[in-house]
Amino acid sequence: MYYVIKRKRIFAAAAILGMLILSIFISISGIMSVQTAGKKDCITLPVIMYHGFTENKDRQNLYIISPQHLKDDLEYLKNNGYETISVSDLVSHFKNGTKLPEKPVMLTFDDGYYDNYVYAYPLLKEYGCKALISPIAKSIDDAENDDNRNVMWSQCRWEEYREMCGSGLVELGNHTYDLHHINDGIQGIQKRKGETESEYKVRIKDDLQKANERIEKETGKAPQAIVYPYGAVSSETYSIIKEIGFSASFDCEEKMNILYSPDDLFSIHRFLRPDDLSSEVFFKKLSADG
Repeated sequence: MYYVIKRKRIFAAAAILGMLILSIFISISGIMSVQTAGKKDCITLPVIMYHGFTENKDRQNLYIISPQHLKDDLEYLKNNGYETISVSDLVSHFKNGTKLPEKPVMLTFDDGYYDNYVYAYPLLKEYGCKALISPIAKSIDDAENDDNRNVMWSQCRWEEYREMCGSGLVELGNHTYDLHHINDGIQGIQKRKGETESEYKVRIKDDLQKANERIEKETGKAPQAIVYPYGAVSSETYSIIKEIGFSASFDCEEKMNILYSPDDLFSIHRFLRPDDLSSEVFFKKLSADG
């Protein structure tokens, strides 16, 4: 009788232990499934930052590069399975579940130089690539009265932006109306010394909304994204741009983007494309740094 009871106790203990092990296995599997799903749902997005282009080797530098480099970049992206996306594509993915390509990449062009229209736009059309161009809106207004246009220093005009935006390849970003400068160490839209929070909010909103209104009036579409001049912001900036209605913002931190939610679109990082690297070296360095 004793041995029968002992055997029953052993079987009961074994059954309890088995259930415990099964429960642990199910819990671990669930955690792994959640982690896997999280990784699957995130977007890894390299964003490239260009400025100007020139064929004059004496003027090529960190910010002004050879048009051939851009052509080589687009060829490299094409040959390595990358597909360019727009800000609208990215926003729609997180808001509406719109599918993105397996290897997305974003091309951005800052400041709105005339050379973007002369050199970059034809290459975008040739390769069918999308891009975000972020001009300083006052510079476009000023360019309307520029009778001495030169690809080495001039800005694009509204008619050129209408053409580029009408192609479906180019979207415009807000790069401020007239705050792309440095005064007393304050860069772009940073808060000024001694400026109250309310004063700062009024000043920034007035400028950014003016840029939005000008761009929408001239092209038919207001920017969805702001591109911070110099990548500089203050702690109050994010709430202001969200209040204005932007869906994304871009800085100048050279870092790969791992995006999980719409909130992640308010600090999109970008890799500056210099003139002294080949496309292969640049993109491999980008992947390593990311």
